[in-house]
Amino acid sequence: GTARTQTRINNEASGPLDEHATVTREEMVEHAFFQVINAAMIAYLHAAAYIRDEQHALRAVCLLAATAPWLWRNRVPYHSFRKNYVGKKVTLTRAMYAVKKWQFVLYKHALLHGLNVSTCALPNVHDVVHRKDFRIYWIVLNASYVLEFFMQSLVRARALPQSFMVALNIALMVAASICATPLVLSNVCVAAA
Repeated sequence: GTARTQTRINNEASGPLDEHATVTREEMVEHAFFQVINAAMIAYLHAAAYIRDEQHALRAVCLLAATAPWLWRNRVPYHSFRKNYVGKKVTLTRAMYAVKKWQFVLYKHALLHGLNVSTCALPNVHDVVHRKDFRIYWIVLNASYVLEFFMQSLVRARALPQSFMVALNIALMVAASICATPLVLSNVCVAAA
C-alpha cells in the first residue's frame, strides 16, 4: 500500500526548520530511506570505478542494484516541501523550504539518477567517486542530512538558538549548491537526468 503520514503531531510545516517543529516518526523513516538510497549509490559508484570499461553488462547490473531501493519508495512516508510554502505568508523559513524543494529535485534527478546512469554509460565518469568535487559534494550532502534533524533537536532542547540553526542550514544549502553545480555540469548527461 501507499505510505501516508500520521497527523498526531501538529507541526506548522513538514521538516525541521520551524522553531517549534517536532521531527515525526514518518519524517525519520523518510530520512532513513534516503540514507539507504545514498548508501546504495556510494556502493555502486565505488564498484563502478573498478569495473573495466568493456564490462557493460556488469556495470548495468550494478546500476540496477543501486536503483532497486526506489521500488520501495511508495512504502515510505512522503512529505511535500511544496505544502510548506505554497499559499503561506512569505518568511525566511518558507523561502528556505522552496529552495530545499528545488535542491531536492536537482539531487534526485541529476545527482542520483543522472549521475548513476552517467557513471554506467559514460567512460569519463566511471571514476567520479575518486574526484575531489564529488567527495566534497558527498561530505556536504551527508552533513546536511545528519545536521538538519540534529540541529532541530538542539533548538527544541534550547541548546541552540533558532536563528543560529537557520543560519547553519542556509550555509549548508549554499555549500551544497556550490558543490553540486560543477559536479552536474562536468559529469551528468542531461538525457540521463
